[in-house]
Amino acid sequence: MANIPIITIDGPSGSGKGTVAYLLAQQLDWHYLDSGALYRVLAYAAQQYDIEISDTEKLVQLARQLPVTFDVSGAYL
Repeated sequence: MANIPIITIDGPSGSGKGTVAYLLAQQLDWHYLDSGALYRVLAYAAQQYDIEISDTEKLVQLARQLPVTFDVSGAYL
């Protein structure tokens, strides 16, 4: 397997993590994955399917089958 570098950026809400990550990805010519968008898509889908946020088993099952696509403007179902 290739040695693929991964950079994570941590900090409080609203501190600019997403902006820094996006700009860094541009500078390095890397793909940018907005993990927050993944969580928001899953939360939205859970609401649509009336799945309780505390039901881990159903959330995992839902996450595995979600047809999520990404482009430069966000994540979509």
